[in-house]
Formats: sequence, C-alpha cells, structure tokens
Amino acid sequence: MLSYGPDSKIWNGKSFESIKEHKSIFPFFTDNNILKTTKESNFFYFGAPIDKHGNLWLPNGSALIKSDGKEFSKVLNTGAFYNFYDKEKDIILTGGPYGVTVVDAATSKNMLYLKGGKDLIEYPNYMYIYKDLKGRYWIGGWGGMNRFENFEDLLARKSKEYKKSKGNIPFRGFITMYEDSYKTLWVGTTDGLYYYEDSEDKFIKVLQDRLKRYVMFIGNISKDKLIIGIDAGLLILQIDNKSKEKVSVVKLYNNNNGYDGLEPGQNGLFTDSKGRMWVTSELF
Repeated sequence: MLSYGPDSKIWNGKSFESIKEHKSIFPFFTDNNILKTTKESNFFYFGAPIDKHGNLWLPNGSALIKSDGKEFSKVLNTGAFYNFYDKEKDIILTGGPYGVTVVDAATSKNMLYLKGGKDLIEYPNYMYIYKDLKGRYWIGGWGGMNRFENFEDLLARKSKEYKKSKGNIPFRGFITMYEDSYKTLWVGTTDGLYYYEDSEDKFIKVLQDRLKRYVMFIGNISKDKLIIGIDAGLLILQIDNKSKEKVSVVKLYNNNNGYDGLEPGQNGLFTDSKGRMWVTSELF
C-alpha cells in the first residue's frame, strides 16, 4: 500500500507492516544536484506495475525504485510520477518532472528519453501514459498529449500533439483513459468525459450538462456499464455501442448511499483476482 507521505505498508496475511527497506536508498543527490532526504522516501505517486520478471516498479517523487520482493534499487536519479508497463515490449515508461524515460525491464537500462519541450509537449510533470489496443502510445498530462502510432515511432520520437492552444482538443488536459469491450477509447479530462472518434481524430464529449469537472478514473462493471470517479463520488454509466453519445447515468454512489470516500484518486481503481473492485480515495 503506497500512500503519499505516510509509511508504505505490506500485508503479511495477518497484519500490515511498514516497509522501511527502501529508505536505505536515501539520502542521495538527484541528477540536477538536489539533495533528497530520507523524509522524501515515501513520496510515492501513481502506477506501480509488476513486470513479467516479478519486479515491482515504484514511482517516487525523488526516484524510480525497483523491488524484486527482497531488495530495493534506484533505477533513475530523478522523480517518477507515473509508471506504465508494456508487457509486449517488456519496457517500463516512467513519467517524471522533465519528460518520460523508457527503461528495459529485463536489464533496468535506459533505452530512450523523451524530453519535454523537445520530444513532448512542454509540461510540468508528465503524469499519464497509456497504450491502446492499436498499439499507440499516449503520453501527457493536464497540459496536453503526444500520440505515437507505434513502438518504432516512439523510438524515433515521432508523434502527433494534442493541445487546446492548437485547437485539436476542446479541454485543457488529460487525466486518464480506458478502452472498453467495444474498443471505444474513453478519456477522462479536466473538463469531463469524452470518447475518441478515430475516423475523425476527434474527442467528443458526453453528458455535457452533468460532467463539467475532473474525471479521475474510468473502468467497467459489465460490458455495457462504465464506472468513473468524479469529485462527487462514483458514477455508474450505461453505454450504447451503436450510439456512443447515448450515455446515461445509472447511479451515483456517495457518502449518502455507501461510498464513504472523497475525490477518488487518479487511476485509483483496481480489480483483484476474485473480481472485487477497490477504489482509492481520501477519507470523507
């Protein structure tokens, strides 16, 4: 369990125990000569994937940390705010304060660095990475997005930019993405819920009167129903593959009817092996 600030904990089958082994990596100087203290060792962020080798990749505001379950090691000497594991290519893409680093998961060696303002839209803190079913990589955050058509384009630093100032998106920034069983790519933004119309290369808003603020995560509870996180709680939506604009609200869960959290966290939706859904949030 990784929280921002408090001790990280592990469940041993009976109780939670604090994890302290990673603190031995601190203190250290970052690549730009900033001292990172032991106090900052618990500044964990979003996305902690496990690769096919059994390694856990932990995003931390001071470093990219890897654990094989026994030992912790520091892979990057700069902050990591979001990790994404591409199983097909066996690579970790990690977003930091100045750009995105591609790491070979098998060797922990850096393969590529995409620099903000040069290879990517300039933006403080690259907070989101996604790979869709067509193999396209979406990299960005609340200031815009770069789309790479495939792995070869990623290596060649060749992408298309989406930014409000360019006029090709009607919202400020991206927060999350989700591809449903109908292969519709849904996008949670700083300005509500959209879906991506591939044939027009266009983002189309749904529930305009209902959703006007941040959509923090998107998932599904059945083939034709989405669950999204908004500041008011958890919203269940009915979708129609024949007409994507026909999205309707089924139910809102909040502190009045069983959901006691507040502001569901960014991409904070997980389904375990028993099919149970877990939602991370602040306490109400």
